[in-house]
Amino acid sequence: MALVVDDILFFPAKSLLFIFREIHKAALEELAKEAEDTRAELSRLYLRFEAGAIAADDFDRLEAGLLDRLDELEGFTASDDKTDDDDLKKAMEKLKDGFKAIGNKCNSSRLVFSDDPIDRVKVYNKKTGKVGWDDWGFVKTAEKMDVVYIQGAFLKAGATGKIWKCALTIVHEMSHREVKTDDVMYDYQGLKPHKKNFPHKKALKNADSWAYFATDLAGCLAETDRNQALKLAA
Repeated sequence: MALVVDDILFFPAKSLLFIFREIHKAALEELAKEAEDTRAELSRLYLRFEAGAIAADDFDRLEAGLLDRLDELEGFTASDDKTDDDDLKKAMEKLKDGFKAIGNKCNSSRLVFSDDPIDRVKVYNKKTGKVGWDDWGFVKTAEKMDVVYIQGAFLKAGATGKIWKCALTIVHEMSHREVKTDDVMYDYQGLKPHKKNFPHKKALKNADSWAYFATDLAGCLAETDRNQALKLAA
């Protein structure tokens, strides 16, 4: 766990800003390519309709879907995109200060790892559709003591050698306490920022984004896990 956080804390600031710029550039290039592919698919659809190879109802349905997607993509890649260098610098400073606070707390003698006896009773949660113990962990942000309450999934990951998932969980939960993050999006929903549903300001407030960023930058995230987590947010 300490290695994951330390790799973040001592990463050169200029290199961190470069990474932000490259990620932003790559994301825009990817979206621009998808927009180009969508236009090409739209052109093929028109040709099929003119050739009588597709019924009018099917054409209308497919055209509407492609045009909606094109509008969405062009909105992502528009020249009025609000994420500029000032935004990236502010993001870098927030991450640097936040990870420093998380690292200091993790390396202190005040941090306690425990479980919650009530949680172990496995009370069904209607909101999540799970019993509490099946989850990874949680913190009580208003609690005076610095406690991370670990749960069943955390223990299973540790027992099977998936220590990176344990470290990721700790960063996630500590970001709630030290950086006041929220649970805006989880990994299974997709953590890749985009203009419509998950702009960069929300990503900076999202605990799983902090956790995956730390794990990925430390080189502890497998490519398959990275690709899964960084799909477009739903």
